[in-house]
Amino acid sequence: MNRRKFLTGSGIGLVAGGGYFGWKWYQSPSVPKNISVKTLYSERDILTQQSTRESESLAAREEFHTLIETQDVASREFISTNSVADFITATDFSESYLVLIQNGMQSQPDLVLDSIRRLEDGLQFDVTIDAPIFGVDDDLITHSLLVRITDRQENIPEVIEVDINGYV
Repeated sequence: MNRRKFLTGSGIGLVAGGGYFGWKWYQSPSVPKNISVKTLYSERDILTQQSTRESESLAAREEFHTLIETQDVASREFISTNSVADFITATDFSESYLVLIQNGMQSQPDLVLDSIRRLEDGLQFDVTIDAPIFGVDDDLITHSLLVRITDRQENIPEVIEVDINGYV
């Protein structure tokens, strides 16, 4: 009797654990060798009013991205919410840099970093919109995906290209 409970419990634990690790692997972006990535996603505009972006807010399907190379620029460009401030503070700008990817869309979907690929003189970011199964029908907001890149092979890229797929 106890053996059955043990085997059943062990089987459930293995399936659940394997499912979790499979999900984590699936959620991890594909990146080139010698690059490590950390991301912070926010369902709001994390740029200040005095930022380098020309418009105050993004229109539907409008996209914006920028490269941040120094602590001073990051402090000037980004609002100081706890999560953004903590992410910037944890960035060692002597080894890493930040890329901000933004778009305007409904508030329910999320931006997800799928992959980063090397270009001749930069990096290509592939981002997917993760929409709810039942569709969306709500208000327009600016979504922000902040990516910390630590590249042990190359210096700061000259070119950043972003491709966002999955608009609903």
